[in-house]
Order: sequence, then C-alpha cells, then structure tokens
Amino acid sequence: MIASLIYNTPELIPTLRSQVPDIYLIDVSDKPLKGCDLRYDSNLLWAQNWHRLLMETNAFYVWMLNSDIEGFNIKMYNKLVWQLHAIDGFMITPAFNSPHQLFQPCKKEATFAVNWIDMACPVINVAKYRELGGFDPKFKGYFADVDLCYRARLKGYDMLVDYSLKVNHLGSYTVAKTNKWEQAHAGDSELIVNKYGKTWTELCQ
Repeated sequence: MIASLIYNTPELIPTLRSQVPDIYLIDVSDKPLKGCDLRYDSNLLWAQNWHRLLMETNAFYVWMLNSDIEGFNIKMYNKLVWQLHAIDGFMITPAFNSPHQLFQPCKKEATFAVNWIDMACPVINVAKYRELGGFDPKFKGYFADVDLCYRARLKGYDMLVDYSLKVNHLGSYTVAKTNKWEQAHAGDSELIVNKYGKTWTELCQ
C-alpha cells in the first residue's frame, strides 16, 4: 500500500494522484475533502493518525508518504519493498533532502543500515510495527519516530536507507498551515528524556 495523510491541503491531492493514481489518501482535515479514500473525523496528529491505519490495514507493507513528497512512483515502491522483504527488515526509505542527514550520512553503498529513519517517506513492515506495539501514544509527532526506531533497534530490526533512490521533501508544508502540530510537539523531547534518560539525538546515534 502507498498512502498519505492529508491535512487541510487539497491542493496536494492532484500532485499525489499524478505520481501514483491509486495512492490511498487519508483525510484528517478540519472539514471533509473530496478525492480521499478514508476520513478520520478526529485528528489525532501525525503519529496516532498513522497508528490507526497501520493497525487496521490488511497490507503487509505501507509506504508512509508525507503529503509534501515529490518524485515517488510505483517502481520505486516495488524496489524498496523487494529489499525490505529480502532481509525481513522493519523499515526502508529512499534518500531525500532531510535536515537530519547528520544521522544518515551518504556512504558509498547504495543501501545501508541506519540507527534511525527520518520518517517522511518510509516503507514499513506492518507486522513488525504491530509487534513493537506501534507508536507510543504519548508522542504526538517528530519524536514518535525516534522512539519507535529506538525500540526497533533494541529488538534487532533492520532499518535501511537506499541512496540510489531520491525524492524531494518540501518540508514543513503542513505545519505552515497551522500551529497545532508545533504545539503538540513542544513537549515530546522532554518525554524522550523521561522515558530513556537520553536526548533524542543520543537515541539516534
């Protein structure tokens, strides 16, 4: 399954559909939007919106695309799934213009293992996600992925970046629409420290 959350950004729907016409769009907007496949009337923010989908889907793998990702296609998805399936891994992502590449430096190998994946566009193994218990509901956004990846590392699950595949991430497009997301993320870094006794940057290294 290739899927994306849509939050008050109807202008992004045609772009997403043009890249993969049957992309599965989940509407969590303030008011219902046309052109989506599923609507959640209650917006639980990024982590828990995805959690609902991942816990109810019948798909083995889900490509969790931010709505502001450009340059993806079905061939890219198939390659990512093939690599993930071959090693029974947890997550894999194409490379993109992430501000967090400090923790994912480009190496000579096209595909290599990382400690943490910046989850703007990962393909995720749904069964392993459920085995981990999914996103911790205490985290609302950015640090929910750090927490999930750290728990995956403790279980010995593989996470990969494929630098032979690249997409463009516009970055913070949805956040610019509202300050609700930033407000929800404000306490997440403190939650990381309280849970593990480490900062989020220490968990990524």
